[in-house]
Amino acid sequence: MLTTNRRKRTILYGIIGRIRYFCRRYKQWCRSKKVTMRLHHKAGEKLYVDFAGKTIEVIDPETGQITKAQIFVATMGGSNYTYVEAVPDPTLRSWIGVHVRCLELFGALPRVVVCDNLNAAVTRARRKNPVVNETYKDFARHYDLMIDPARVRRAQDKAVVEVEVKHITTHVLTALDPRQFFSIAELNEAVAPLLEPLNTTPFQKKMGTRKNQFEELDLPAMRPLPEYKYRFRAYKKLKVNMNYHVHANGGYYSVPYRYVHKSLDVWISEHLVECYDQTKHVATHERLAQKGADRTVEEPIPPHPRRYRDRERILSRARSVGSNTAKLVASVLERRPHPDTVPFKEFWGCGNERLEALRCRWESAPTIIQAWPPSSNMDEINSGNRPLSHRRLCMRIFAVAPTTHNQPSNQRMNHHSTLEQLAPLRFHGMASALRDQLAQPDIERLSFLERLGLLLARELSDREIRSLTARLRRAKLHQNACMEYRASRGLDQQQMLQLASCNWIKRHLNVIITGPTGTGKSFLACALAHKACLEGFRARYHRLPRLLEELSVARADGRYLKILDQLRKLDVLDDWGLIHLCQAQQEDLFQLLDDRIQKRSTIATSQLPVEHWHQNMANPTIADALLDRLVQPAYRIELKGDSLRKQLAEPSS
Repeated sequence: MLTTNRRKRTILYGIIGRIRYFCRRYKQWCRSKKVTMRLHHKAGEKLYVDFAGKTIEVIDPETGQITKAQIFVATMGGSNYTYVEAVPDPTLRSWIGVHVRCLELFGALPRVVVCDNLNAAVTRARRKNPVVNETYKDFARHYDLMIDPARVRRAQDKAVVEVEVKHITTHVLTALDPRQFFSIAELNEAVAPLLEPLNTTPFQKKMGTRKNQFEELDLPAMRPLPEYKYRFRAYKKLKVNMNYHVHANGGYYSVPYRYVHKSLDVWISEHLVECYDQTKHVATHERLAQKGADRTVEEPIPPHPRRYRDRERILSRARSVGSNTAKLVASVLERRPHPDTVPFKEFWGCGNERLEALRCRWESAPTIIQAWPPSSNMDEINSGNRPLSHRRLCMRIFAVAPTTHNQPSNQRMNHHSTLEQLAPLRFHGMASALRDQLAQPDIERLSFLERLGLLLARELSDREIRSLTARLRRAKLHQNACMEYRASRGLDQQQMLQLASCNWIKRHLNVIITGPTGTGKSFLACALAHKACLEGFRARYHRLPRLLEELSVARADGRYLKILDQLRKLDVLDDWGLIHLCQAQQEDLFQLLDDRIQKRSTIATSQLPVEHWHQNMANPTIADALLDRLVQPAYRIELKGDSLRKQLAEPSS
């Protein structure tokens, strides 16, 4: 019995010993795996980029929607010089845009960009040879950079930026937690002063600061920026449809028909759509603004549809009919930019004899066009109720196909006809400038582009003047007012300069002007409206009692909604509180202001202080809602002093 127990104890001790031995060796192996190597960074070689894990909330001031802004961090490997910027989202456009701004701030280019495997940078993350986004590669080609994504789940590959992300989170982002931000620009303005101490604080274990190391080591070793900034282009792999068009961003763009059923590389920029077959350029089009529209060029049309537009084919058929028909068709084609605009199908159906006899009518074609009856008779002719005569057949061709502006050299247009053609186009400024140029004997010394630039500048100036005149005429301002500070009326000059910038109109804020009778409330309101018209905004002056009467009449005759739609521009509501508002008038005024909140601005003038407006309304519930929409988002101006009308009347008395 004792021997058996000793044997069992020996076996148990042996198993425990082996387990302890395995654990000891396993710990040694784990410690060996945690050994790291110190990296030596070449000056100006690598830029490490990443998004911080912590986000900052940004509140939309209009809707109250909260979005989480991403914090972009970029660090140079040699100096640890750090760049930080907040972007609204981690999309490709934001990712590329913040790279461009980072390089512009540095003023130079590294050779390698080390990034994480986020979706905006890497299309397919692999342990070996990850697939980089095509737009990101296009950005790298523009700046001659190499994109080197870090290995998946290997943060030590970009340890430089990971350490800086920790510093940014601790010293910058944490300090911003108690604050509220209403735009990305406001957030970046708050980040900038907190980032500066990080780059200027001395290192603990080596000499200098991040900024000094960057200026002394990295910057001299980096390359200069290219002449042009990178233009963002979205990449898509699209297949050519049967109609030799590719569908990109809602529009259809033609390519040569030989690329049907092939997949092309399509680059979509702000103004252009470019198609490539690998590295071979296929087509370039101006980007369409309207969805569903198409842009087709003549060259890539396949041979079967093109045969109906082939001039040689049409001329060959005309020669087979006779010499007169050939001359007639040749003359028509010389005057027509596109053969498909001429109804040759109907032309061939008239018979060879009629086509040959039609030649004599060609000489009188201009006379026929001038003497031809109006479109009502043309509809009768086109209806096909009776056979076409030679005269009608000629007119059918000329009426359907407009003539070109290419005229023989012996029939060139004179200057008088050019001026007459500018009038229907309403190019009055250009016509006036052309008359001035023709009156100058030395105008020929200017090149064509210089003369064209002068004409366009005159036309633009003339249109701006006409537009301003029309805005002022429609405004119907009660006073031709301007800003003056000589009278002691309690005006804050700094506030008036701020209002004169018209930023309050862009922010859809209101202006409330109060004060005793004759202190210039209407005058000041008209001055602000006049300044708005000068800045390109539309305005309209209204006396509130008369406006309420118009709304009451419009409600009765069915023009109520139409008048409300017309009151969507900047309005001056003069004499607020001059009359007691009944419930119907309150409802009309509430409907007007409710449609304009956060969309349009309003200037209101009143003799009563704002605190007494509530007492001048019949329904307190509607009054609360009405004043909340007018008073809360508003600048307040309180005028003081005696009546200006009294001062003007004193000398005459």
